[in-house]
Amino acid sequence: MSPGQAQARPRPTWGPEVLSVSATWGGDDGMPLVRPADAPPPTDYDPRFRFTLTIELSDPAPDRTLVVVGANPSTADEQSPDPTMTRLVERARGRFRRIVMLNLSPFRSRYPHWCEEAHKQQSPALLRALAENLQAAHKAMLAADAVLLAWGRAAPKTDGWKLKQDMLQAARAAQALKGAAHFPILTLGWTKIVPVWGQQPRHPLMLSYEQDFELYDERTPWLDPYPKPEAPLARQPSLFGADAPPTKPRAAHRLSK
Repeated sequence: MSPGQAQARPRPTWGPEVLSVSATWGGDDGMPLVRPADAPPPTDYDPRFRFTLTIELSDPAPDRTLVVVGANPSTADEQSPDPTMTRLVERARGRFRRIVMLNLSPFRSRYPHWCEEAHKQQSPALLRALAENLQAAHKAMLAADAVLLAWGRAAPKTDGWKLKQDMLQAARAAQALKGAAHFPILTLGWTKIVPVWGQQPRHPLMLSYEQDFELYDERTPWLDPYPKPEAPLARQPSLFGADAPPTKPRAAHRLSK
């Protein structure tokens, strides 16, 4: 390594609380995700699509599966977690046996603006991957016990409305088959009401562990680009926590805005 050249930081590995990790991928056929003239550096995105990331936990917990819907995949894979997955594992311990991570978009990038750029270009590879991503979401939700909406404000703006509607319809279809008591639709609270964005289900990355799961409320105006303030959502009792073992105190992190 030449003087002054930064040494690559080693990637973290999954901790002992994780028993195994598997993923489903697409986009290995060489079809371009973004036009070469507009392509970001290869270190900023992955030429593959990630549809699902399944984490089996080693902690004793009821045999339940939590599906989480984020905005788009970051760097987590079978060998290494990213900060979001590390925090989701902590939230699920003692409550669920496994986590299945889904996303509104399967485009894998550390930076949401590159995901937005890919959606603006609407390449054939991306359009096909979006259809496969929705199929994977339906399959995962039908096999799960709960779904957590958690994409925050990082969803693509170009077709974010449709992506959210598709995921919510997949969740409602699974809930209609299983019943609300056996397949709750959850959030970690809601972002502040902002013009254009409305309210969005909060992302877990910068959220305090004190924020527990809440039942999704149909009255929350997250689909309205200019929503009117409504009565605050009543806090629900802790879900899936009655049979959870005591956990060690966790340091609070600053709340997301």
